[in-house]
Amino acid sequence: MIDYAFPWAPQSAVNREIVTGSGGGSNPVNYQVASTGVIDGMPLLEDSTSFTGTVASQAQIQKYSDSLVADYAISQWLNPYFIVGDAAFPQIRDVQLGDEILTAMTSPLHPMKANGAPGYTGSFRLTGWNLNFPSGDQPEQTTYNLGIGNAFTLAGSG
Repeated sequence: MIDYAFPWAPQSAVNREIVTGSGGGSNPVNYQVASTGVIDGMPLLEDSTSFTGTVASQAQIQKYSDSLVADYAISQWLNPYFIVGDAAFPQIRDVQLGDEILTAMTSPLHPMKANGAPGYTGSFRLTGWNLNFPSGDQPEQTTYNLGIGNAFTLAGSG
């Protein structure tokens, strides 16, 4: 591998959602919950919203808040790519769009863990690639574009 990056477009990403709502009828209780997703070294990105219906229970508004955090999680906005040399595996001839790419790496971005394990392990779906055919004696390079994977479920594990 020559290089890799985890570009992140934070316009809509959220890892903490605060939801407020009110009950109705004989249960006019005001509710507020905060759901927090996996942060793993990312900045705190909060948002708040109001439940637009009548809240019947704490569990109902909690489930709604949890679903918003999942829908707007930082991992939903990651589109990593990996640049590999001409002798790297997999070769373009060995993959198809949609294939799962398993990764394990150590770098300044993902330092080695205390137990000697790679700093990052995870899997992604292959969403595209670009081939670079430089001139002269330079070897070709392939950039694999990867879609949403389990970056935040595995990045902090082990």
